[in-house]
Amino acid sequence: ATRRCENSRRWSGSTPSCRPLSEFMSSETLSVARSIQGNLMNRLATYTEEAQPLPGSALRNSGGTGGGSNIALDLLLVLDTSGSVSAGNVNNGSKVFSKTIAKKFAMHRDAVHVGAIAFGSSIHDISPFTSKRKNVAKAVDTFEHKGGCTNTGGALLRAKDMFSQARPQ
Repeated sequence: ATRRCENSRRWSGSTPSCRPLSEFMSSETLSVARSIQGNLMNRLATYTEEAQPLPGSALRNSGGTGGGSNIALDLLLVLDTSGSVSAGNVNNGSKVFSKTIAKKFAMHRDAVHVGAIAFGSSIHDISPFTSKRKNVAKAVDTFEHKGGCTNTGGALLRAKDMFSQARPQ
């Protein structure tokens, strides 16, 4: 059934229910997805505080202020705060995860920058790209759940815009 976001900022039709991912994907597809996820997590681990600097890197991991890699990373946290996600799930899930990520990365002005946006019916900049982890965590923590429709397309366009302005290549 098709559902629409109505003028009342509520969805038409009956509420969807969740089904196991295995109903939608073959075991081969799930295996590929898990492999991609593992590879991504391994690559991201390069930038955490526990990471060791690459040999010859100009950046050093000095008490969490240096980067563990000599490759720059701009990471944008995109929070779905639409009506399809409860305020409790945003506060206890998305916000906690985002603050954990912001605090875990070994941010350095030349290496790792983290920013955050939220989307519901409209797009909200939570934090511009910055190397100041406390600023990102605080901005995420103080952001309010907005509800509304799920404007994923608008969020992707805003993300593209932020990345194009993040830093020179």
